[in-house]
Amino acid sequence: MSMAKHTFAHPATPIRTRLLLGAIFGLGLVVAWTFQEQSQTLLPDFQGPAPWSGKRFLSDSDEFQFVVVSDRTGGHREGVFAKALRKINDVRPEFVVSVGDLIEGGTEDLEQVGREWKEFRHLVDTLRMRFFYVPGNHDIWAPESRKQWVKRFGPTYYHFLYKNVLFLCLNTEDGEPSRIGPDQVAFVKQTLEANPGVRWTLVFLHKPLWDYEDRSGWAEVEESLGGRPHTVFAGHRHRYVSYQRTQNKYYQLATTGGGSSLAGPLHGRFDHVTWVTLTREGPVVAHLKLDGILDGDLPTQAMANLTDRLGNAYDIRIEPISVQSATQGQTLIHIKNRAEIPLQVGLRWEFHDRFRPTPYALSKTVAAGSTEVVRVLVEWSQDQRLTSQDALPAEVIATYEPEDMAQPVSWQRTFYAALEQNPVIERVAKGSMTLDGRLDDWSSLPFSLARPQQLTGDTSAWQGPQDLQLDFGLVQDGEFLYVGVRVKDDQWIHRGGTSAYQDSVVLHLDPQQPEEGKNAAGVARTTIGKVRPPARVIPPSTVGNAIVDPTQKRIEGVRILGAPSTDGYTLEWAIPHASLDPIQGVPWETLRLNLTVRDVDALTGSRVDLWWRPRWETMESNPESGVFRRSNPAVAQNLNEL
Repeated sequence: MSMAKHTFAHPATPIRTRLLLGAIFGLGLVVAWTFQEQSQTLLPDFQGPAPWSGKRFLSDSDEFQFVVVSDRTGGHREGVFAKALRKINDVRPEFVVSVGDLIEGGTEDLEQVGREWKEFRHLVDTLRMRFFYVPGNHDIWAPESRKQWVKRFGPTYYHFLYKNVLFLCLNTEDGEPSRIGPDQVAFVKQTLEANPGVRWTLVFLHKPLWDYEDRSGWAEVEESLGGRPHTVFAGHRHRYVSYQRTQNKYYQLATTGGGSSLAGPLHGRFDHVTWVTLTREGPVVAHLKLDGILDGDLPTQAMANLTDRLGNAYDIRIEPISVQSATQGQTLIHIKNRAEIPLQVGLRWEFHDRFRPTPYALSKTVAAGSTEVVRVLVEWSQDQRLTSQDALPAEVIATYEPEDMAQPVSWQRTFYAALEQNPVIERVAKGSMTLDGRLDDWSSLPFSLARPQQLTGDTSAWQGPQDLQLDFGLVQDGEFLYVGVRVKDDQWIHRGGTSAYQDSVVLHLDPQQPEEGKNAAGVARTTIGKVRPPARVIPPSTVGNAIVDPTQKRIEGVRILGAPSTDGYTLEWAIPHASLDPIQGVPWETLRLNLTVRDVDALTGSRVDLWWRPRWETMESNPESGVFRRSNPAVAQNLNEL
């Protein structure tokens, strides 16, 4: 095998980094221009501080970048490799090298083999740069398949030089599976001896033979490599692992479309391409997940407009669980599609320690301009005591496939089927409650945000109930509706005023009658009392112990007090019946309530809002959620006498 036969000419590569220079006019500023580092770079000399760092341009005519693609087949997943090639075109390496398993193979049907190679070469033709083939066990699996390779691509192993770097492309199916034969070993030794002065050697093969038995032939290859600096890339096992051998890096790559559980990088199972930059010190390797490389035109303005329109073209509503017996109930899922194309909806219930839904998962296609209703049976054990706190979460993905978009557009949401029982607000004797913000006279706070039904903001900022938890309760006497809140927070932040970057609690209240007070999304008429935890205890006689955000609408006569506690803070609202009654009609019968608690990180300033029930403005909200009933409406007319 001669060098002349297996090298290729490479035109001079232009410098990748360019600096766009602009003129400065009208500032009365005299600017000198100086050449720095690269001959094509001209920077102004401001005779003082300059608006750039002192680091050099990361540009070197001896450096280059290329991509390595891993296994496409061995349980290949349709479309993944083609997607990878589109991404490679976007990032524009100088060339691409494979590590084998390019077709499924494994058959004696030569026509099928021909179709598979034709399909693969069509994929390679979409690349804007050169592609180097390396065989895997799905490409060469029998003597006839080797002949097919030679017929299409020539030698099964070869080498080339690029910018004084030696590339060795080897065949691990050389006569026998998982083996580099004697002739190939001799070729490696001869090639290395003929190229002693290269600055680095890169080896590409399908199977990681360094992890196989000695008879694989790798020991002889490694002996020939000796002490020269080198890096090795392989695939085959569909699992990423990096090795350190003889002071050199060996990479077993994951997949570029081959069979995979896609369990994630920590498990070494993910789709990727490998980006290699050859520097003066050696290769710098980075693995690019396909979903992390986005087209520069994603989305265009037209695509963004279409996505927005489709996002408003569907509605999904999950009814509260209606109890039908001691051990079962049902919920109905309403799906409305107002678009002119079909809507695909996938739903999967999350695990719940009490509820057992049937079906557990479903997939539904809703025709254009139509509505579907799906019934779900929910069962539970008879010995379980269920409350209005119990809610069954469901992950829902809604998808449209517009003809003029290259890929589907999807929305993922979390819905809850709650066991809404419209709890009755406890009635206490008039004068038994003292508004002091300390909650000493509250017997219980039965409602909890230990499992918030919605998170907004930086959702990673909340680490669970041990980080922050809110419990609340409602009672009423003849004059006031009381809401008590206890917040447990490992570190709460108070900055004063109405700053959004401090911990807070918001009470949302809808006192309208159910048929009048809400729109289709269940939006409330009134939000009262956006309250910040107090920085210090103020005597109860001083109204405003807790700071109220004046930008929020308020019901007349509401008083709010708060106090710090050993592990957080407490808040207490007193809302006059006299202010609620005129809104709904004397006396009020029901009201809808929601609570939000904001948690701010002291170091980063990141903030997350925890919602007891989903925001009323969102699709996830059910108009019947969070509805409370006044005590015994039959005696409501005598409440003021209690």
